[in-house]
Amino acid sequence: MLKALRDREVGQEINASAVPEAELAEAEPFFDDGPDRELRDWVRHGLAALSLEQRTTVELAYCQGESCEEIARIMACPSGTVKARLVRAREKLKDVLPALAEAAVGTRGY
Repeated sequence: MLKALRDREVGQEINASAVPEAELAEAEPFFDDGPDRELRDWVRHGLAALSLEQRTTVELAYCQGESCEEIARIMACPSGTVKARLVRAREKLKDVLPALAEAAVGTRGY
């Protein structure tokens, strides 16, 4: 999905619903197999709770290291919108991730 965003022409609107689920799964190169599988699963579930625009913004900022200005150019929106999406995404993740942790602990009987 990130490749599709980068390859599109500047000024062209993003049609988020046109991105296939398989491509979304491929857009997670930062999740490799390793000892922190449970943590990665929580993060995946947390990201899944975000809107597509928020998730894409978070991935561009934190996984790809793009600046707010570059994300704004890629997503064809003002940098203020990028900043607002990051704030809302962090707020949502603060709510979702503890709930996921509680659910995981509850299923183990700890």
